[in-house]
Amino acid sequence: MGFYKVDYEILDFLKKDGMHTDSVLEFGSQDKREDRHGHAIAQRISAQEVYKEYGFSYYRCIDIDNAYECCLPYDLGQNLREHYGFNEVFDVVTIKEIGHWIFDQKTLFENIHNCTKGNGYIIWRSPIVGGFSAGCFAYMPNKMLQLCFCNDYLYKGAWIYEEFLGQNAKFGRYNQGNVVKIGEYSAKNFLNDIEKYYEHTNSYRFSHSLYGEYLCRLTMVFQKPAGGGGKFIAPFFPYVSAKEAIVRNAKSVLKNCLPKVVDNRIAIFGTKQAAFLAFCFARACSLNILCFIDDYNEDAFYMGKPIVKWEQFVHLCNQCDFILCGPYQKGDLSRADNIIFVATLDMRWFY
Repeated sequence: MGFYKVDYEILDFLKKDGMHTDSVLEFGSQDKREDRHGHAIAQRISAQEVYKEYGFSYYRCIDIDNAYECCLPYDLGQNLREHYGFNEVFDVVTIKEIGHWIFDQKTLFENIHNCTKGNGYIIWRSPIVGGFSAGCFAYMPNKMLQLCFCNDYLYKGAWIYEEFLGQNAKFGRYNQGNVVKIGEYSAKNFLNDIEKYYEHTNSYRFSHSLYGEYLCRLTMVFQKPAGGGGKFIAPFFPYVSAKEAIVRNAKSVLKNCLPKVVDNRIAIFGTKQAAFLAFCFARACSLNILCFIDDYNEDAFYMGKPIVKWEQFVHLCNQCDFILCGPYQKGDLSRADNIIFVATLDMRWFY
């Protein structure tokens, strides 16, 4: 648990984004492990000192080690409101390198949600690969993204890096790779950017396990909606129908992953199952559907909307914000290049 060079970068990023600096709560008594330039700090110093530099006037942390005066010795596996009567809310809530130790994950994320103000930021970091001696869990990035969507958070960005921990040294020698910012402009590219990240050939994961332990850490930043977002909602697992999952996350996916809606009109590609799911998504988002595009369907209407061939749609495309494709849609839409944007739903955003 610590505050590193990357954390300065993240706070600089959020400061430009309009972050309020009244209050910050850290899950875990975070230590200042590096300075702004990445130089290691040997003595134990609370990360509170860094937040003071950024103008935060109120700092608390929660950790059963009770390491600092500002530390509350609470169990993060307990509901903080119900068990401790802790009802404070903060502009920034961080949980870095500690969440994977907590067995009751639903309660943990509910605590994070409850402690964050409307318009406040959540900074989360944990291993997603490796680190088998560094906690109870490694997280799936798609589940973290779904957690963002089903609670109507705004995805703000993510940072990823690798470490190789020295043998027999819990807090000893380690090598840290370069930090890479991924999914910079929207959550749309987040999962694909992680896959691309693992294509680089100089990864520490090729190092021999006899010399230490490999792990990859992911930091994600979310912003809670202005109204607070209501009660915490856990992500779906794949036992629900695709329609149910798509409808629940629809508005947040539209906000985080798809082009900005201007005229509030779209066209949907196809008239099969993928198009039906796109239709359910559009209806949940209150998007008006101009038409369905299908060269091979001779029917006049689908789901109460006209079916047009591509040659007809070319004359209508200026009436639409974009073409929407449902998940796993196989049709070729390369002919839409330079004419209209094509947005495709990714089932990994839903479950």
